[in-house]
Amino acid sequence: MQNKRSEAKVGKPSNSSAERPVRALFQTAIVTLGVFALVSLNVNVPIDSVELEFALNWTQRAFGALISVAAGAMVLIRAAQREPIEELLPLTLAALVGVLIAASNWGVAVAIGAVGVAAVLSGRLSHRD
Repeated sequence: MQNKRSEAKVGKPSNSSAERPVRALFQTAIVTLGVFALVSLNVNVPIDSVELEFALNWTQRAFGALISVAAGAMVLIRAAQREPIEELLPLTLAALVGVLIAASNWGVAVAIGAVGVAAVLSGRLSHRD
């Protein structure tokens, strides 16, 4: 029994794959707060709610653009490598979410829903085969 436990620990890396998204989420939140703080500190000293809204709006646009450009580049790279559509759908969702964060628009939300439905149907149909 002791031997099985030690074998299981040897193969397990210190950074488990379940911890990586949580760590990335916290890092992104910290960077976002830092950017918001920098933008809001560069406005006039008597901070007005309009100026804070301006800072938040530009922070939202910057990170939405960053997410959509990074995900779009990954979609193009993987499409050039002739990856299957099942591999591209999550990246397409990420690109659309970045666009939705940058500029709230109902058309983008409908596209996210359509790609999400396509991803679910694609996964279901591939498991049947």
